Amino acid sequence: MKQSTAANLAVCLAPLGWLICFFAMTSLLGDPPPGYPHQAYALEQRVYTTATLVGALTLFAALVASGYALAQARIRACIAIAICAMPIAALCVYALFRPL
Repeated sequence: MKQSTAANLAVCLAPLGWLICFFAMTSLLGDPPPGYPHQAYALEQRVYTTATLVGALTLFAALVASGYALAQARIRACIAIAICAMPIAALCVYALFRPL
């Protein structure tokens, strides 16, 4: 694979990974309605946990592709790295500076 193609792939994979993780994590929030079968709830938990893992692996693939492309397509690779890292950095800053 050419390095410029890897950089383009990384720029596409990074937002996709965050969208998958966001959808899966927000689907895990909340309690099931009363009377909801436990087996169905356990199945939903496994599906959304797997989706979270797929999103994290997509982010990892974007980081690997951007690392591969860093020598030739530096700007696109740096954009992909920033897309992967900025939400995590924003959450860390929020956690450090939120009011107690």
